[in-house]
Amino acid sequence: MHGDFSRLTFDPRNHFSRVLAQQGRVYLDAEPNEQAAILLHVIRGLTRDLIGPHGVPSHAPSSDGFRIEASAAAAVGKRGFEITGGRYYVDGILCENDESQAAYFVQPDYFPNPGVDALPNGKYLVYLDVWERHVTYVDQALLREAALGGPDTSSRARVVWQVKAVEPPDAGFSNPPTIDEIVLAVEKRTAAQRPRMRARTKPGDVSTTPCVMPPSGGYRGRENQLYRVEVHEGGPAGTATFKWSRDNGSITFPISNISATGVTVESLGLDPTRTLVAHDWVELLDDTTVLHGTAGLLARVQSVEDSRLVRLTAAGGAALNTSVSTTRHPFLRRWDHRGAPPADGTIMIAESADPELGWIDLEDGIQVQFAPQNAGARYVTGDYWTIVARASTGGIEWATEAGAPATRPPQGIEHHYAPLAMMNGANVDTRFRRILQTTVADEP
Repeated sequence: MHGDFSRLTFDPRNHFSRVLAQQGRVYLDAEPNEQAAILLHVIRGLTRDLIGPHGVPSHAPSSDGFRIEASAAAAVGKRGFEITGGRYYVDGILCENDESQAAYFVQPDYFPNPGVDALPNGKYLVYLDVWERHVTYVDQALLREAALGGPDTSSRARVVWQVKAVEPPDAGFSNPPTIDEIVLAVEKRTAAQRPRMRARTKPGDVSTTPCVMPPSGGYRGRENQLYRVEVHEGGPAGTATFKWSRDNGSITFPISNISATGVTVESLGLDPTRTLVAHDWVELLDDTTVLHGTAGLLARVQSVEDSRLVRLTAAGGAALNTSVSTTRHPFLRRWDHRGAPPADGTIMIAESADPELGWIDLEDGIQVQFAPQNAGARYVTGDYWTIVARASTGGIEWATEAGAPATRPPQGIEHHYAPLAMMNGANVDTRFRRILQTTVADEP
């Protein structure tokens, strides 16, 4: 999540049961965030153990939730198919459809366009994609407290459910389809193809002259930072690209007006370190790009005027006002790589199996390296890693293995899938929804 966090400390391998505040101690954002993560881990784990990977108890209210039904013939083009209101659990996560009868093309957290995003021809699988979205005041104005002058406060995490469609692979799906088959069909990668990255601080140079001290290694930044390395365009190494931020991608600027060559933002930031200057790289995003999990248009700042007009040049020469919608919370996200990267404003991902070669410099001594996988790593837009950098220690917090930086899979975005139905025209096979037959006995 692109929040302004000091660090993200929850790790299920620690087996912590709760966070205990102590008197007279510093209390940071990481503590309550970890407490919430611990509780979610327990609750969702228990729910998954009881219900299974997906399903709903038969006695639960609205247990018909997320049943797929064919639309009336006259409405197929505009609605696609119907999604019954109610509840359903995926990997222990509660999904709630508040509409009595939602439609594929009119979902609350998904905006497929009937004229562009047509449903597949012939047979296709309808599945549920569940993930958590980070929500700030940019998305929900009610998160600001008007009584205090409307400052930015705590953000939220929202469960996003999206009913989607995918064509069967050449080999077809099992009956019922497995989660691994859905992941492969949707993400185009197996578990063995998830990429891995390691991070380190650049070692100090070795001096060849006894009287000359070499430049020191370590983290050389003056501030504590939470770096974020995020995949921009997906694909294999050599095709996939990434961008990075020293503030976890949390510096954003809501857009109030947009033209082909510039945008007017609501604010230019809280201080000089959180503003925009010439040559910064920014990404244009809105609800559609975020909810579709696609990369936004990257653009370079040419100038910033006192009227809050930010003049931009888009990578590839695209027009800015065709990339986002003014009605769907458009905003700029600042990234901190500089210069003119050749890959449309991003940095090409290159892998290296040699622990001493292929390191990519970020800044202030921080380096990252992408490790090749035996099955061939495949990067997906939105994959990300965070790196905790601390000025007081001159280092970063990163696990090691055998004395070397460990390779880690992406920290997110974590998607959870469940099959709902197989459709072929107006024919719907809904046997894939799992209904747990339970009985509730009366007291004797």
